[in-house]
Amino acid sequence: MQQIQPLSPFHRPVTLWPRFYHTIVNPLNIISFSSSPPPISSRRLRKFFPRKIRKEPSKPSLKRLTSRIVELTRRRQLLQIFEEVEKAKKLYGQLNTIVMNAVMQGCVHCGDIDSALRVFEEMSKLESCGVDNVTYGTLVKGLGDARRIDEAFQILESVERGTAAGNPKLSAPIIYGLLNSLIEAG
Repeated sequence: MQQIQPLSPFHRPVTLWPRFYHTIVNPLNIISFSSSPPPISSRRLRKFFPRKIRKEPSKPSLKRLTSRIVELTRRRQLLQIFEEVEKAKKLYGQLNTIVMNAVMQGCVHCGDIDSALRVFEEMSKLESCGVDNVTYGTLVKGLGDARRIDEAFQILESVERGTAAGNPKLSAPIIYGLLNSLIEAG
């Protein structure tokens, strides 16, 4: 490292770092930045912090809608849930399975199993979002809570035979959901 003496008594000595020799052209620049390194060029900044390329969102984020549906479910406001879903369908088009599962959970939580069956049929259509194991577990649990045991077992049989929409696998959560709801119902 090399130290340069100040030009007047009011300036401090300046330390030059070897990697910054090429940026210093005249001695007046040395005084202007005293002992701090010279500013980094914009080219060097782009190397370390490249510009972010904005991508168009391929799918809308439905996290807020899902959390809103869960919040309304806790408050047992089923009509408000359906209003929010209709608004979202107009805005986004088709909704995904996660949102529709939250709607179905809201129906079951509010005790409206007929609405849950309508939502299930809507999800099962070919042009719709589809159904999964969570959908079947929620529906079977709701049917058990409503003491519609025959319908719950019909759904379990169709899942077992492989004729159910969406090809879900017969799993322990689906069966335990039904058994727990039957135990709680008495």
